[in-house]
Amino acid sequence: MVSRLQISRGFLTKEETGLLLDTTTDMMERLTWLCMMDLGLRLAETQRPTLADLQSPHIHLQGKGSLWRHLPTTARLRETAKALTRNPYHYTPEDHIPFRPRTIQSRFHKALTRANIRRPHLSCHSLRHTYACTLIDAGIPIHDVQALMGHANLTTTSAYLHVAPGHLARTAEQLDLYNGEPHVHPTTPNP
Repeated sequence: MVSRLQISRGFLTKEETGLLLDTTTDMMERLTWLCMMDLGLRLAETQRPTLADLQSPHIHLQGKGSLWRHLPTTARLRETAKALTRNPYHYTPEDHIPFRPRTIQSRFHKALTRANIRRPHLSCHSLRHTYACTLIDAGIPIHDVQALMGHANLTTTSAYLHVAPGHLARTAEQLDLYNGEPHVHPTTPNP
């Protein structure tokens, strides 16, 4: 099981993911990062879907432990997969991501250097952690995150939970709405 410390050290911020994608000019490499960041795929799982699969609104993928996952695809992932198949001399919709796991790891570390992201403990798996943390931060229910990540045990998924000040403020708003009361944003108290 992954510890909270491993997760806190091993995920990229929104700014870092932007830098990683902005400095990646190879479209197949970009698609590989997006498969891990936007679908939460493990390194070995990136080679399973075809480019045609990645152009559809969702994919079905058999992952670790033979668990099947139903994963919605993001617009940027679909567009990148489509761009790769526009030129038939490069890739066809039936093609898979051609990189082997060691090649992906090597390219990832080079991409981090290009993006000037210099933190220890980052690996390709950090993009999967980034996906889970992004889902939690977006307010996706923990059971949905568990299903998307392909975790058999909710305890594994709960390692991604962390308290953020913004989440605490939204709690009061949601309670007010549930109780049928308008939410008033707190201001500094008048003396």
